[in-house]
Amino acid sequence: MVEVFYSDGNEDTMGGKKYNDVMLILDVYEPTDLGAFVASQTPGPYFTTLFHQGAQAVKFLHDCSIIHRDLKLANFLVRIRPKPHIYLTDFGHSILLKDTRSNVKAREDHQKGTISYLPPEILALKATEAQKGSWDRPGAWDFASDVFAYGIVGFKMFYKESDKDWPMIDRRAHEALTVVLKKDATDISDLLLEMVVSDPVERITMRDLLLKSFWPEPVTPLRSYKRKVF
Repeated sequence: MVEVFYSDGNEDTMGGKKYNDVMLILDVYEPTDLGAFVASQTPGPYFTTLFHQGAQAVKFLHDCSIIHRDLKLANFLVRIRPKPHIYLTDFGHSILLKDTRSNVKAREDHQKGTISYLPPEILALKATEAQKGSWDRPGAWDFASDVFAYGIVGFKMFYKESDKDWPMIDRRAHEALTVVLKKDATDISDLLLEMVVSDPVERITMRDLLLKSFWPEPVTPLRSYKRKVF
């Protein structure tokens, strides 16, 4: 996202100068984030392109064993020109997925993330024993949690829904969301249904999500061997 230029020398030396001017070249984002962009646009084919790009970003994190834990419209920045492109940002809640005592505790931290995107297994950590039911068994942050949150991003993106309209995906909201997606019966709605399955074990992975045949060509072409199912 950032290009760095040095007036002389490089990041290790100042070359022949006493001071080295450093210039950062940044992309211009318009509008400020994906939520603002979606609110100002009519859904079209480029929505699928942007959603595809975001999925590639999340998949890259998962390949690095990173759980983002705060995927939402506001954490994707948009660049429109010369071609639509989005960037995933804000890694303040991100953690590495590893089997250590401190990491296990971090994965059960239900204070992370944004409540309107939290999956059932994290919402359940907030509930008292009396409130817990079979649908919302408590779990822990995992890659599947990111998949659910990104599914909610997709739902709000393609159906122009706001965080205000869906303040929390509890049992009732999840049932309503599912009805909308099943009624639509498109490639995207079918995919979103796979992403927002209440049981994290049953959710599609980001890898399998990207193997769907309806996606446009990625911005960075993939090598054919990377698309094989092992």
